[in-house]
Amino acid sequence: MAARDAVITTAEGETVNVLSLTVQEYAVLLEQEYKITLLPPDLDTTAEDNMLACRIYDCMDPLLVLGRQRSNDITILFNTLSSSDPSTDSTLEEQQVQQQILEHKRQALLFLLTHGKLGRGCRIDSPIQVDYGHNMTLGDQVVWGPNGVTLDCAPISISDRTILGPGVKLFGATHPLNPLLRYPVR
Repeated sequence: MAARDAVITTAEGETVNVLSLTVQEYAVLLEQEYKITLLPPDLDTTAEDNMLACRIYDCMDPLLVLGRQRSNDITILFNTLSSSDPSTDSTLEEQQVQQQILEHKRQALLFLLTHGKLGRGCRIDSPIQVDYGHNMTLGDQVVWGPNGVTLDCAPISISDRTILGPGVKLFGATHPLNPLLRYPVR
């Protein structure tokens, strides 16, 4: 894989080198290419507002279901990227370009997942599992080992230069401890 292999053709037929794009520009192209679920702007946000305020909410609200679907679309793409498949007949330079393209794509997918709340130089190892993604903020140079889980039903913020080991799970979700609140008497 040579530097010319970093060139893709957009939906509009334009040829671009992905390594010359910003993470945000590449994220927009990936969103279009993979037809990632878009969130319609006109949906009622009451359930999401309640969720973020840690009040009881309906997790099957259409906006929340779409948010989880979007997150799932992105995490599937992120988790299926492989950095361990260099061709045996490729040169060292070609392998380095392949790694650059892969890392740029990973950063673009994380940018999509967090709705742009992604610091510089983050390294998140796959696989990951995320409820929504857009309630999560990652600071600069965050490192997270594989099998990370984030249930971001409430805002989750990870500060600059934080290192999280493999299998770390961050839960912003809980359920009412009082059973009468979970199952109201009728």
